[in-house]
Amino acid sequence: MPQTELYLFDKDCLVLPPTLKQSLPSDIVQAFNNARWAASHALQYIKVVERNYNKRFNAMCPLNNPELALNHIGSVSRLLGRRNRNNTNFANFDPTLAPAAKLDPSTIKLTVDQRTYDEYAQKYVELLEGFLENPYRLWLEAKADVESRVANANFDEMQYSYWHRFWDLTFLVEMQKWEGRLQGLILPSWEEVMDDLRIIVLECPKL
Repeated sequence: MPQTELYLFDKDCLVLPPTLKQSLPSDIVQAFNNARWAASHALQYIKVVERNYNKRFNAMCPLNNPELALNHIGSVSRLLGRRNRNNTNFANFDPTLAPAAKLDPSTIKLTVDQRTYDEYAQKYVELLEGFLENPYRLWLEAKADVESRVANANFDEMQYSYWHRFWDLTFLVEMQKWEGRLQGLILPSWEEVMDDLRIIVLECPKL
């Protein structure tokens, strides 16, 4: 299955620069620390959501028949692994390398069932809504609290410039590394996931 997104952050972008911190009122420093904690908590939760999202192709197969389930999961793993390798090879094309070995069609055994997927989808939606209504909401509220306090702090032009450079152009840019994933975690419908699976099969060199 696809790997969970690798989130690489610049640690220097996540802490208040010493000079800026010394010039800020203590309530803004505390509000920022609260926002940073809320962001960290939301990030940990979104990783859980993402791991569940990455199970969507496996979740198309019922588990009541272990042999069928293992065949399906293994087939999905091979198909996705091949697609990922093909994408990597295309991005790093070297004409001197031999083409990748083709998949043996006899090793691909898929079993899909809409009811099984719908049950998974219901649980996934509950998980995603739990994220949006709790950790993500807390992050948005903490961020708004910081911005409200700054707006009422009567900064001079230089103070605001330093703050804007850190908050808007540095810290929030780092936050977009995980916030920007939200749209991509909307679960496809049964029809859409079936289309996605067909495309993955058709993309493979000898299927």
